[in-house]
Amino acid sequence: MAAASAAGSPAFLAAGTGRAAAVPTRRTGPVYTIAKPREQLLTLERWDGPAVLLRAAGEPGQQQWELLSVSDGTAPKGTVFLRNVGEGTYLGYEGAPHINKLVAGRPHPVGWELRGGGDSDAYHVVAPGGPIDGAELALDLGLLLVYPPRTTLRPLRLDDERQAWRFTLEE
Repeated sequence: MAAASAAGSPAFLAAGTGRAAAVPTRRTGPVYTIAKPREQLLTLERWDGPAVLLRAAGEPGQQQWELLSVSDGTAPKGTVFLRNVGEGTYLGYEGAPHINKLVAGRPHPVGWELRGGGDSDAYHVVAPGGPIDGAELALDLGLLLVYPPRTTLRPLRLDDERQAWRFTLEE
């Protein structure tokens, strides 16, 4: 497996879907696993279920994510969409973003910004349009102590590498 190239580079963001509202029926972009330390992978076990962290396992595609960008002007420059390969839905949230909002599978694309997280293959996954509730919000582990751990929107901490996600290109 090769590490993803730097955020914003053409190789990393070049795969696009054409229109933001389009829902591809097959893979159209590069496929990544998205992980936290100790090989906990971002997982979508059900098309509309919460995005959770689990060790490598499960059905094929549940832990694989396409990184898609839109180049037709319907989304701000630098916006990406994360589409789950196994379920065909997008990483996102319902309604307006706010602190502790649950992140789950959504039927339509939800935009994210990627910001460098220290390591060359680590990125903060940030909800665009901030600050919200007085802070920019990023994908992070939720505060509830449940298994499997769920993801929510939390205040962005660029200096905290534990909040960043490691993107690994699947070959």
